[in-house]
Amino acid sequence: MSLAYSTHARRRMQQRGLCERDVELIVRYGTDVRRGLRLLRRRDIRKLAKHTNRPVQHLERILNCAVVMDKDTVITCYHIHGQAGRRALRRDNRRSRRRSARRH
Repeated sequence: MSLAYSTHARRRMQQRGLCERDVELIVRYGTDVRRGLRLLRRRDIRKLAKHTNRPVQHLERILNCAVVMDKDTVITCYHIHGQAGRRALRRDNRRSRRRSARRH
């Protein structure tokens, strides 16, 4: 997988202890929450553990990590913390579903 990384993304990856391989795993196996945002959830880790030889403990380190992208360029990445972060994702996901339902 060929991804480009913005300067901001590289800085955030370094601050948050993520390497390029981690981001590639999130992009490839993560859930598409909305356009341009991929999130690695627990069910994605189960699927990922079957396809890679990485131990589950290593994969749980990137659990609830989100990657924001524009086409093939990674813009930023971050960890979703606590109930407030999950609630915000759920709320935003509901909005995008309503918008797509109106279009059809």
